Amino acid sequence: MNVFNAQARSFNVNFDILAILLAFLNPTSLVAAMGTCRSLYIVGVRHLVRDIRITTSDALASFYTFVALSDATRLRHIHAFDFAVERPSDDDLDILFDLLSRTNHLTSLAISSPGVLEAEEGLGKLIARIPTLKRFSISVPVWLAALQDILDKMEAPLESLDVADVHLSKTRQLTTFIEPTDIPLGMAWGLQELAISLRMFDKKTPSAMFPGVRKLTLYGCDSMPLCAIVRLFPAVRELYLRFSNFWTETETPEDHIRRRDAEKMRQWSLDQPDRVLWSELDVLEGPGHILYAWAVTLPVRAVRITDEANDPAIAVDTKPLSLRLNTDVGDIVSARHNPSLRELTVDVAVGYFVTAPVLRGFTAHIFDMLQDTGLVALRVLITQRPSTPSEDANNSEQGLTQFLSCHDFNIAATAESGSSLVPSLRALRVTVESQSDDSLVFVWAV
Repeated sequence: MNVFNAQARSFNVNFDILAILLAFLNPTSLVAAMGTCRSLYIVGVRHLVRDIRITTSDALASFYTFVALSDATRLRHIHAFDFAVERPSDDDLDILFDLLSRTNHLTSLAISSPGVLEAEEGLGKLIARIPTLKRFSISVPVWLAALQDILDKMEAPLESLDVADVHLSKTRQLTTFIEPTDIPLGMAWGLQELAISLRMFDKKTPSAMFPGVRKLTLYGCDSMPLCAIVRLFPAVRELYLRFSNFWTETETPEDHIRRRDAEKMRQWSLDQPDRVLWSELDVLEGPGHILYAWAVTLPVRAVRITDEANDPAIAVDTKPLSLRLNTDVGDIVSARHNPSLRELTVDVAVGYFVTAPVLRGFTAHIFDMLQDTGLVALRVLITQRPSTPSEDANNSEQGLTQFLSCHDFNIAATAESGSSLVPSLRALRVTVESQSDDSLVFVWAV
């Protein structure tokens, strides 16, 4: 069969087949293919405008001319639109309003241009009325009432919501973020993907509020044990974490958005949720933060972010914690309770001399992180590695004095206090090793 008609400059191939072929091309190759014949041009336009991200006013004007002024039928091929112009003008906002009001197949919308909702009063209502919208992301300063008004009036049942970078005031010192309870309950029940900042997390949030979320992105979860957070998301199977999500006093919203996009993000996914091996967990580092891996109630490698370097009880200098988990392999009987976790070994090298108060504070911190788990045995090994030279006589004498003061550490009282958070605990072993290889061992067992 002759699939190419030279006179008509067209392929005698079904458009659906051509669409599958063109889906594998990058934008540059796609444009080149569109110039070869009419069939490829018609199909290529659909792919070219299907997923659009606009970052400049010039790009917005060119795109608007191409899809709205030249051929309005192209508007129906827009499925995903990301408006990220840093300083949009009034003309830019008029174009955005017109595009959103005329597209009828839009399934994904992202707004990351500061001041958009405040400058265009009717834009929020327009967004709420998009009947085909499935994914909505907003990462700009906005009044809470304005955001809730959009979410409350949303006509389409959202499957994905990203409000992690929403700031709820108009000041430069950005400290208040949207909370889970700010999301309408009816919308929360239907969400499958959620990205949210938990810096202002409320412990009283209903545990069944997000029963369907399977993909979860947490921003700034540095002030709560993650086991207290993940109870909200019993169906989660993919956990993404972004850290160092702070707004600094000198940052503009535009600077923050650019920095946020450049930060690291790590994924933990459960391909086989019924057979999970807890292995040695990775440590991620971010600006001013160290990301630790902890075992909590969900069958995922859940983590905690700390920024407490000024607290001598848990500061770790430049040597991050290394956690080794030894568990039984079995079925995960409940997303809220992981019975497989039995033993946990925590190794930490600290850049200071350990004292009895340091031991108490550090073990209390671990118990707080592991509350509600089925932990039976906990082993803690702390190695002193002061950053000062060991040959310094004064430092050595100070280190010996503080090392001997660890004898005052009451492991029984510590274990009893920890048992109130981890009722299943039956054994606790704490070992402190000095720079001279001397060691103190404290053991408690039921």
